[in-house]
Amino acid sequence: MGIYPGEYRINEVWILFKLTGQPIAVREGAFHYVGLMDAASCFILCLIPIPADKAVSKMHLQDLVKRGWIHKKAYPSRLLVATELLNADVEAEAQSKGISVLGVPESQLKSIIGEAQDDFRKRFG
Repeated sequence: MGIYPGEYRINEVWILFKLTGQPIAVREGAFHYVGLMDAASCFILCLIPIPADKAVSKMHLQDLVKRGWIHKKAYPSRLLVATELLNADVEAEAQSKGISVLGVPESQLKSIIGEAQDDFRKRFG
């Protein structure tokens, strides 16, 4: 079972997911890149590095949602979060913006996020 872009309207649902499979090592440490994508258009609203040993924090989600708002001038009604990234801080911060949150296994998001992940991983490892 999967989730497909045609099920949504533009800006109705955003997806929070990890672009990297393995952390990317740089001089400052190892990082995963987390992206925020519009589910209907598959447009990546923004992405940020997060230390590989840290969870997505309230501050990270604030930054992502703020950047998403800059593109769309609105918040979505729902946020689908890859279950490995879902935590209480993510849920609370989204809900504080009036966004409902649903954890979804990454495998069910592949039809939307898969191409972005593949391209990112080919380019950056």
